[in-house]
Amino acid sequence: MKKILILIPNLNMGGAQKALVSLLNEIDRNKYAITVAVFGGEELIDSIPLDIEVEKWENYYDLLENKYNKSFRKDLFQACAKGEIKYCIKKIRQVINYKIKKSLHEEQKAWKMVEKEIKVKDVDYDLCLSYMQGSATYYMVDKLKCDCPKIAMMNTDYVKAGYNKNFDERYFQRLNIIACVSTEATETLKKTFPELKEKIIKLEDVLSPQYVQKQARLKCDIQLSSHKVTIVSCGRLAVKVKGYDLCMEAAKLLKRAGYDFCWYIIGDGPGKSWMENKIREYNLQKFVILLGTQVNPYPIINQCDIFVQSSRFEGKCLALREAKILHKAIISTNFEAVYSEIEDGVNGVIVQMNADSIFDALRTIIDNNQKREYLIENIVIPNESGIVEYERVFDEILGEKF
Repeated sequence: MKKILILIPNLNMGGAQKALVSLLNEIDRNKYAITVAVFGGEELIDSIPLDIEVEKWENYYDLLENKYNKSFRKDLFQACAKGEIKYCIKKIRQVINYKIKKSLHEEQKAWKMVEKEIKVKDVDYDLCLSYMQGSATYYMVDKLKCDCPKIAMMNTDYVKAGYNKNFDERYFQRLNIIACVSTEATETLKKTFPELKEKIIKLEDVLSPQYVQKQARLKCDIQLSSHKVTIVSCGRLAVKVKGYDLCMEAAKLLKRAGYDFCWYIIGDGPGKSWMENKIREYNLQKFVILLGTQVNPYPIINQCDIFVQSSRFEGKCLALREAKILHKAIISTNFEAVYSEIEDGVNGVIVQMNADSIFDALRTIIDNNQKREYLIENIVIPNESGIVEYERVFDEILGEKF
């Protein structure tokens, strides 16, 4: 049995995290001994099979918080009191450098700040896999002492997410495989790193239709309105990335047009306060409901009339596949990866990235029940979860080693 270590920054609700849970439930655990190393949140930890070991490693985000935020003023005050001027200047420069390095992604900035504080870990595995781009990959390359192949997952559009090529180049060179979750993400990465194109492959997220459908049938305490049009969106409350500003404007237009609807948004994140303020500003308290994090969102999605994906960019967008599995009428903005899931006007509606376009599509589907049924009838769900391709890649790279 081959030993595989999977690193992921956290097990909070998110596309990559849900895909990992699906992979762990589908993979042949008689063939692979899996250990998951997690550094932060644990919202989905109970969804991981009991025969898979989960280890909680040092949370480098807490380290960043403690070292450069909470203790900064205290350290600076003490150093000034002692007359340690050089130390004061060093601390101030560290924070300034962190703030002004706009060319780096936040993950890259954070790693640059904490990497020297993290000790090298000696581990014994046949294969290591970082399941999200950024710090999990940096940790795997820099801090794991392990003579084994290394794979890094790329769950986003590398360029649109704002990662810095020069920073990542030395890490990517030390990887055996960089696996992207969609054709679009794969092509973007190959164009960005043409010298590494031989090790860049497409490896889509694992998602079992049977698992989603089973979870959707479970009892749910949240019941959507039975006498209104119900709309659901699902994703981290990162307003600009997920396009929730567009949702708020579209909701305002729907209300102004006199529609009786309720728009439920599943997820949590840094944009929660902004969205709460917008709901109050637009007087949408009876029309837009923030449900927060839901460990099992499927029973909620299963109840809705329309599913809206408003992202400005995605690596793959697992939520669209989930909505298809549950046979929902889907509206999505036209980020590049959407075209691998939705054929406009056939099994969903693809719109421009603005509130007017989302509103127009919602109005069309609400007013035309025949159109809605047509979109649903054309949804085709693959029977396979995608785990076969993962196991093929694992076996191939392990075969090269042994």
